[in-house]
Amino acid sequence: MSTLKTVRQATGANTGVLVWQGWDVSEFQGETAVLEIVDLSTGGWGHTIVDKITFSDGPITSQKANWMDYGPDFYAAVPWNGLATQDRTNIGWMNNWQYAQVIPTDPWRSAMSVPRGLSLQTVNGKAQIVQTAKEKWSSLESRGGSYSNKWSSVSEGTQKLKLDGKILDIVLTFDDRSATAGKASRFGIILRASKDLSQQTRIGYDFTIKQLFVDRTKSGNSSFDATFASVYYAPLQAARGGKITMRILLDWSSIEVFGGIGESTLTAQIFPADSGTDVLLFSEGGRTKDVSVTAKGVGSAWK
Repeated sequence: MSTLKTVRQATGANTGVLVWQGWDVSEFQGETAVLEIVDLSTGGWGHTIVDKITFSDGPITSQKANWMDYGPDFYAAVPWNGLATQDRTNIGWMNNWQYAQVIPTDPWRSAMSVPRGLSLQTVNGKAQIVQTAKEKWSSLESRGGSYSNKWSSVSEGTQKLKLDGKILDIVLTFDDRSATAGKASRFGIILRASKDLSQQTRIGYDFTIKQLFVDRTKSGNSSFDATFASVYYAPLQAARGGKITMRILLDWSSIEVFGGIGESTLTAQIFPADSGTDVLLFSEGGRTKDVSVTAKGVGSAWK
């Protein structure tokens, strides 16, 4: 009797809203596979929802609508009243009712996102809402230091940067590239990492499905909710010239990612140990070319 081996897996978000998941399984062409769907619910009322299992010769997506934010922790965004007509600024609650009352914080239960300026722009031939961080923290950045570096090519693997911290404003740019057949093809940055990488949060781009992502499966304390340790994706096409750009706002227990010019955003909470402050680059499935990182440390707003 043969023993089945897990080659791909995904975890749902424990919600009635269906979330698209995709895998590159080209390396298994001609082989037989079994799809196993497991319900881990232990409560008195549970159910499993799966729909539209599709096979294709290339990456596909079923996304039809434009979400304001594709992360798990951006809820009930509201705009400011009394601003000029052309000034549309909103702010969201950085939490999720799935686990809001059990997150490991005291005495506060999360925070708000940074204020975001809204505009309607045409991106890759499509009208989209664009969000940009409307910050005024230059006085805080003046105390945090800065970092800047460029690489013509970053080899496969991880590379530690001469950068660390719990509060960072980072801009990461790199070239788009073709996916490597049969291999994960991703590039990005690792934040709040421990020395042995047992704790880390990855923010990156998947060249196969053309989406940015936040992977908090090893981000720190996630024991309070079975669905917290998950990976979240947002669609993002390369800009003209083949460039991918991400602005990442890291705080002690949150990450806000602005992809491109802000047409895709992704917000997530994390609860790492205080000792996890290392920053690394990672490249999977080959080299990534023309990489640039600029970062500013941000001082605390608390006196």
